[in-house]
Amino acid sequence: MNRNAVALATDSAVTTRNSQGVKVHNSANKLFTLSKYYPVGIMIYSSADFMGYPWETLIKVFRGWLRKQSFPTVDEYAQSFFDFLLSQASVFTSERQTDWFRVQAVRILNVLNDRLAEVVRAHIDQHGVIDDETVQTLFEQALTELEGVLLSKEILPLYAEATDRNQFETAASEILDQVIADVFQALPIQLYLDRLKTLVSHRLMSDTALDFTGLVFAGFGENEMLPVVSSFWCDGVFAGRIRYGTYPKLSANLNESPNAWIIPFAQSDTVFRFLQGIDPVYKREAQGHVQSLVSEVVQHVNTTNAHRYTGPEDKAQAEEALQGLTAFETSKLNERLNVLESQRFVAPVLDVIDSLPKDDLAAIAESFVNLTSFQRKILREVETVGGPIDAAVISKGDGFVWIKRKHYFDKDLNPAFFANYYQGDDND
Repeated sequence: MNRNAVALATDSAVTTRNSQGVKVHNSANKLFTLSKYYPVGIMIYSSADFMGYPWETLIKVFRGWLRKQSFPTVDEYAQSFFDFLLSQASVFTSERQTDWFRVQAVRILNVLNDRLAEVVRAHIDQHGVIDDETVQTLFEQALTELEGVLLSKEILPLYAEATDRNQFETAASEILDQVIADVFQALPIQLYLDRLKTLVSHRLMSDTALDFTGLVFAGFGENEMLPVVSSFWCDGVFAGRIRYGTYPKLSANLNESPNAWIIPFAQSDTVFRFLQGIDPVYKREAQGHVQSLVSEVVQHVNTTNAHRYTGPEDKAQAEEALQGLTAFETSKLNERLNVLESQRFVAPVLDVIDSLPKDDLAAIAESFVNLTSFQRKILREVETVGGPIDAAVISKGDGFVWIKRKHYFDKDLNPAFFANYYQGDDND
């Protein structure tokens, strides 16, 4: 993305799992116009479905509903899209919402159940038997451990008001009675029912995605002269709310900061490796190893000089000083690596991106998808990136322009498809 336009590119691979294993289909559509008339598009990644409905269908139904309506900003297009989904009561019925909640609750509670089974087996291996009281003790320990992880997560802004949280918890309570009984069956855990309900409800109101879809809204609102990319995750509808959150680090607004951007979504490792000059995993491993090495050296120095300490206070002060030295040196190393990465690799690429014309932006976006697909192929991994590439450029003046687009049908044999594109819109 630069001040001229934003280019979007995506592969066509979608992964399904069944009893025979993993299968990849190279026919998915992940890039769409969000409006027929205005310069805004949407791209999806991760799950291709939302509560049993294809995202492609939902997006195109929204586009038909939107018609010629426009919004001042890309974020308002996104908000309108989420509001539209929530308004589809005949689609996301109470039964479908209950089914979604039940599946998520079972997954959360199964984590606890598996942990309990692990500690119970260990106890039986050690002692030969186990009684209900011990099971309760072990269950409470496992529950407390999971609470420490899940209850610390921040609540979504959707549930900021107490009335919204109460509405969610009330709708969840009756479902959870049955789910808890199904998961834990005859286990003696009646004392912990309220804590279990609180745990699941908090997790499902928290700002963390479950089986999610990434949604990327890109283009220009009516009041935006430079391009915008706004990224979200979305995973379900329950109790009068659609669960979604923002990805600020995967969003950019050139109207606020007119810099060039390259933003990889989903499988981003190959793009980061190209941009940063080093694989992110390799970088983290190297930084961790250096920090451990410095710590070991500092500890060795501390131990070697132990005879020089006149008392516990001297030793404590020396340890504190050495720990501070470790933190300082590792921080300085990381800072120097980040500066090198920015100056030597990232900045030169973005400088080029900043001045590219629209067609070259699309070519680079397509190249990154090809590069990721090529890496998956030669490493003999499951080729989760592959198939035909769709690419488009969105600019303020020209709108949404397809550069490459696959069709599952022959365009020459289906003129009615294109003739009907504007059917039903006034004066078209």
